[in-house]
Amino acid sequence: MLPLDWVDGYSLRGLLEAGEPLPFARKIDIVRQVCEGLAYAHRNGVIHRDIRPDNVIVPAQEPVKLVNFDCARVEGDNLRTIASRLGRQLDQRYVAPEVWLDPRAASPVSDLYSVGIILFELLTGKTPYEEIGEVTTTRGLPVMPTQINPELSPDVDEVISCMCAFQPQNRYEDLTQVVEDLAIIS
Repeated sequence: MLPLDWVDGYSLRGLLEAGEPLPFARKIDIVRQVCEGLAYAHRNGVIHRDIRPDNVIVPAQEPVKLVNFDCARVEGDNLRTIASRLGRQLDQRYVAPEVWLDPRAASPVSDLYSVGIILFELLTGKTPYEEIGEVTTTRGLPVMPTQINPELSPDVDEVISCMCAFQPQNRYEDLTQVVEDLAIIS
């Protein structure tokens, strides 16, 4: 995709707000595609740092697109940029706790955390918290998806718990593992 390509579709935020029911398999597929796109970025040393429904475009026929790399950081780059000063400009409902505390702590697993919050919202219709303080107080997600939507499999809780573990070292090591587990729960 070129920087000014026209994509015929909607932001994931628009789909969520429209209340249009998406089949479970489609929700999982959207997240799988986000993971694959992020895995490509990560392999090339790019950390997005602003993964949220507004920055995921869902075309009718094409693959899902990740957009808005304005806050991205290149791994190993210690230059002071907007990316090193962004902190509180991020949406606290989607940012990993360690990035909220220090934007320089961004890593591939912090992007993974944000994808987990998107998956949570897709499956329940809401984020697990409104303020990051809820996560830092409980040292983890204050609520699990099955508590909001009991029709979901407990396996969903396990996947999201591993994606959104409070400590970065307790999350999946990479997005390939997430894609494998998404295939199991879909």
